[in-house]
Amino acid sequence: MLILLVQQCILLRKVFGVYREFNDQRIRFGIREGLDRFVTYTQNPRVERGLVNAFDEFNVGGFKTDLRRELVPGRYGRMLTESKPFSGDKEIDALYNQLDYDAGDSFKLTFNRHLLYGEYATEFC
Repeated sequence: MLILLVQQCILLRKVFGVYREFNDQRIRFGIREGLDRFVTYTQNPRVERGLVNAFDEFNVGGFKTDLRRELVPGRYGRMLTESKPFSGDKEIDALYNQLDYDAGDSFKLTFNRHLLYGEYATEFC
């Protein structure tokens, strides 16, 4: 039993590490291409939390990223996961509790990246 739990923990770390790296690569690509908006759809609060954390790490040199969340009823037509996902962040989880998972509701997440001060920011990528 203990071995199974350890194996599951190792697998989860690998999966989340890969997803985190995927987020970082997507954000780096967007920054290199001069994009200031990133849009994705999700039913999973862990996805939102991961993206917020990733964008926070890229908010240097005078940049800030704002998140806009819009409810999209029935986008997927069903729940995409076996069980309702939770992020561990009470605020985010409360928002996702509003979704009708069985109907396939999701949130459209729009991240807008902009300068806080002046016209120019420090290069960092």
